[in-house]
Amino acid sequence: MNILEQEDMVKGLPDQVLIQQAQMPTGEIPQFLIVSELDRRQKMRKEFAERVPEETVAEQVISVFCGVKG
Repeated sequence: MNILEQEDMVKGLPDQVLIQQAQMPTGEIPQFLIVSELDRRQKMRKEFAERVPEETVAEQVISVFCGVKG
């Protein structure tokens, strides 16, 4: 399996498997791929969390409506 195939495979692994492989490497997957994937997921989750509005669209519409009507 070449490095690109390994990278694709790592992207499909659950977090728990990646964490186990990072803590106790078996040598099947290069550790830098595992750590890189964990880092990529952490950054993606952080970016997503920063973009998610605190209110849902429905809550925003209702609060605007109540504010105007009330």
